[in-house]
Amino acid sequence: MAFTPGYALNPGARIIPLGVVTPERDGAVNPSIAQQTADCLANVDDMLARLGNSARAVKMTLCMTDVREVWDSNAVFDKHYASDERPNPAKTLLEVSACSVPGARFEVDVWAVVEPDGGSVTRAGDVRVAHGQAGEAAGAGLEAELESCVNAIDQALAASRDDRAQVARLAVHLADMSDWSLCRQILERQFDPAQTVLVPLAVTKVGQVGARVELSAWTEGPAQPANAGDPTILAISGSAAIPMYIGGEASDLYKYRPVADIRDQVEVCLNNYANILQTAGSSWDDIFETTWHLTDRREWDAVAEVVEKWFGRPVPNPTVIEVPKFVLPGVRVEIDMWGTIPAGGTA
Repeated sequence: MAFTPGYALNPGARIIPLGVVTPERDGAVNPSIAQQTADCLANVDDMLARLGNSARAVKMTLCMTDVREVWDSNAVFDKHYASDERPNPAKTLLEVSACSVPGARFEVDVWAVVEPDGGSVTRAGDVRVAHGQAGEAAGAGLEAELESCVNAIDQALAASRDDRAQVARLAVHLADMSDWSLCRQILERQFDPAQTVLVPLAVTKVGQVGARVELSAWTEGPAQPANAGDPTILAISGSAAIPMYIGGEASDLYKYRPVADIRDQVEVCLNNYANILQTAGSSWDDIFETTWHLTDRREWDAVAEVVEKWFGRPVPNPTVIEVPKFVLPGVRVEIDMWGTIPAGGTA
């Protein structure tokens, strides 16, 4: 099992969210988890080919309805990403209650990158994350909740002088994946599908008590050409409350027994990140977006307290997602981050 904790993009590269890629091929989903993995990766390759020869996947969130099947799935991954021409992306693995298409037990949320070509680039300073919850509409029905979520997104966009045209990725967190079809119909009328990728994710529960849906929007500033001063963007995934080390097999990590206290688990995660950032020539000051997967959202305040001590500032652009469990029993937190490597960094 190969493991890539971080991925440094070339300066001037453009990040493109592909969204959730399912195992559906030719209108059908194969029942084998190994074949579902292979079909997902074939679909990813098809999407990358349409973006051009330089496009590659750099970050993935693997969603499985049973994380115990990970080893059969990873055998396919390791074979697929076995060459320098197709490097292994940074990955996070989550268990979800359901995938977005019937019969699927595996799907991937993919971030791609296109190498500098003289076109527009992704700049960390232009990336913002806006969140929308149901508020007072919680429990009033899916359509009312979704309308309230979109209004909250619009207000957040207006506050940063952005608009819907700058939303590249809209994550739709659903307490019940059966709501996805209606959500997609409504959101595709409000966000241009050619501009905004909709990303459904089944969560244990959303942040608003009594609600069924919440939204998280990744926005980018107006497209700008590349220049010599563009930073290197760093994608980091898969840091759970397990100490990482160099050497051996990635499967050896899962022999570790995590500490019990959530604060101590966060310390383990952030120590992993500190080592990655130091190696890359980056620092906590250079992190601009974070996603926190927790088995219990009620622990977020305790998590944030520890995180702010490491960062020395409020948690940057946090998205908090509750999931049923991770691969290793007892792990209660796993983190994804985006950052930059300043000029002179070592990546």
